[in-house]
Amino acid sequence: MKTQKLFNHFFLFIPSIVIVGLIISFTFGSQANVVGAAENKKPLPEFNSQATAPIIVDHTTTDITAIPQYWIEEAKRTLHIGYGHTSHGSQLTTGMSGLVGFANNGGLGLSLPSDIFQFNHNGNNGGEYLHLFEGDGYGSGDLDHDCGYFPNWIDETRAYLGASDPSTGRGQSHPEINVIIWSWCGQVDEKYAAGTLYSEYLDPMTQLETEYPNVTFVYMTGHVDHWDDADNKAANQVIRDYTNANNKVLYDFADIESYNPDGTFFEFPHDNCDYYDAADGNLLGNWATEWQASHTQNTDWYSCSCAHSQSLNCNQKAYAAWWLWARLAGWDGEITGQNTAPNTPANPNPAHQAANVFYKKNLTWQGGDPNGDPVTYTVAFGTVNPPPVTATVTTPLYAPTMATSTTYYWQITATDGISMAASPLWQFTTSAETTLKLHLPLILKNSAGSTPSGSAPQVAGCDVFPADNIWNTPIDTLPVHPNSAAYINTIGYNTGLHPDFGSGTWEGFPIGIPYTTETGTPVDVTFDYDDESDDGPYPIPPNPPIEGDPNGDGDRHILIVDSETCTLYELYAAHHETDGWYAGSGAIFNLSSHELRPDTWTSADAAGLPILPGLVRYDEVAAGEIKHALRFTAPQTHDSYVWPARHEASDLTGSQYPPMGQRFRLKADFDISGFDEDMQVILQAMKTYGIILADNGSSWYISGAPNENWINDTLVEEFGWVHGHDFEAVDVSSLMIDPDSGQARQ
Repeated sequence: MKTQKLFNHFFLFIPSIVIVGLIISFTFGSQANVVGAAENKKPLPEFNSQATAPIIVDHTTTDITAIPQYWIEEAKRTLHIGYGHTSHGSQLTTGMSGLVGFANNGGLGLSLPSDIFQFNHNGNNGGEYLHLFEGDGYGSGDLDHDCGYFPNWIDETRAYLGASDPSTGRGQSHPEINVIIWSWCGQVDEKYAAGTLYSEYLDPMTQLETEYPNVTFVYMTGHVDHWDDADNKAANQVIRDYTNANNKVLYDFADIESYNPDGTFFEFPHDNCDYYDAADGNLLGNWATEWQASHTQNTDWYSCSCAHSQSLNCNQKAYAAWWLWARLAGWDGEITGQNTAPNTPANPNPAHQAANVFYKKNLTWQGGDPNGDPVTYTVAFGTVNPPPVTATVTTPLYAPTMATSTTYYWQITATDGISMAASPLWQFTTSAETTLKLHLPLILKNSAGSTPSGSAPQVAGCDVFPADNIWNTPIDTLPVHPNSAAYINTIGYNTGLHPDFGSGTWEGFPIGIPYTTETGTPVDVTFDYDDESDDGPYPIPPNPPIEGDPNGDGDRHILIVDSETCTLYELYAAHHETDGWYAGSGAIFNLSSHELRPDTWTSADAAGLPILPGLVRYDEVAAGEIKHALRFTAPQTHDSYVWPARHEASDLTGSQYPPMGQRFRLKADFDISGFDEDMQVILQAMKTYGIILADNGSSWYISGAPNENWINDTLVEEFGWVHGHDFEAVDVSSLMIDPDSGQARQ
């Protein structure tokens, strides 16, 4: 039986915008900084529909300086493009190749990271390059014709993508490909004249969209042709009308080469940029060479190979291509006229003119960019006024070297590669103290204390599973899982971590998953999923701590540790009614044993795992070490599970979705030295023991227990500095001794 859990009323909704089958997701910013948003129990739905408006790329979309850097980077990270063409279509890619060096040298005033426009035929290398696979143009392999060669181009599309996978909406042979674009060579006017433009181009494109609903198929007009002007213009207009009427994506090749960069229109142009006074009239000139001659090479335009045409034409084609890639990655194409400067750095920590600041304090500030552009911060810091520039960082944090009893001055300048914004000059004075007074754990009646015993983590004097259990086994030297990149992208490549725990309350209730060592009289519990729950009884104390609203819906976990028998009792969706206790599911674990749940059984968690062993607990952080893996959630998971998990909660079968129980770790080279000391303990555990995918919920939400010593602002801020791409999936299969046991090879 597959247990599909109930939605939690704290579910963080992630809306999706669908552009012709390409799914782009955004998280509401207002929720991103809320401590304690809990997880849902069902996978998020997959969306699959047409765009609500056409996307047209033409001569009006050739200002490459207007494309936000963020969306260029998103295109590189998310797009996998298959491009079929012969010689005319190569104008896009030869122009794109020349653009790399032109941008690096500041052409058009561009000030962007080196090689930002680089593309690669073999993959995107973790988002470093745009992935654009293209055929050789000679009909000798995959995607090696153009739209003029029917049925070659459609047959090659199906052969390259492979059979459609219903679970992903893409091809099984190349499931990464999410964009297909075919160019024309010279036959668009011939097909129009023969009456086959629909049957040999528009209808097959529509059929491919039906077969591969999660692949964006980009339509294209043919190049201009002075010699067949009437049929050429008519054919291209049919394509424009069709894409506009049916909300398609169009790269208007002919329109781009009918205008020079100043917007001057040429009614009778040829593909080499010659222009005439009539369809059968006199040659008047060449708009490309004329414009090039009146403008500065390597500043206003760049030389590049351009089949059948001039360099400037391929310049324009490359600019429009990157506009297209940015639109497909999610950019709305809005232009405000000028770049909006980054936010002025504000809210310094330490505050301006603060005194008695600990000399090992990290400096933080509030930054960002209103357009979502990546921001670089230049730090000026020192004991003189004005301070010298000491560092450049990409996150709003700087870890300086300071002395005690000293006054320091500092200023932050933010830049998005185009504009800058500088903070006021701030200052503070360090204290004479050389020892930081740390927060001590709050010791309450029935709270769990950590008592060192061997190398296993402890709660109330009980080992939380033996030291050689998979939860407590380091995974920092294990091999990276071969599907790591796909898993990371699915969960959220650029998404920051979030603490699902804290101090105080959120919406009136404690933040996190509580547990207790107080036991009560054992009682029977009635379960919704009784065929996958342990009968009990369960020693539920009077008024036990329950996750979330004690009187509402949600996960409502109850976790109880019996310190006399070292037994862990966990309930999901627990409610007390007048006639007794009810729960969605329940599980009982012998903390001295390696025993797992019966295969395919759920627990109080969707993965069939115990919850308590994966919680971030303040007593461990205060002691300076977490010696076990941590629990986290992801919005979409695979319809499978891997050891030590025993259960799945999804209908998704695409290889990009991680299975329940998948282990991840923070990369070894991720620098944690600049983080708060408590945070360093948590991050080190993520490096050494990793994190385990245990439930469907918000991306990269790390579970923990409530405690009044947590500093919520610090948790949220510093967790957010760690992103999905800072992790890697790990293959733990080599540690398994017995698939029905949690014992791990050491």
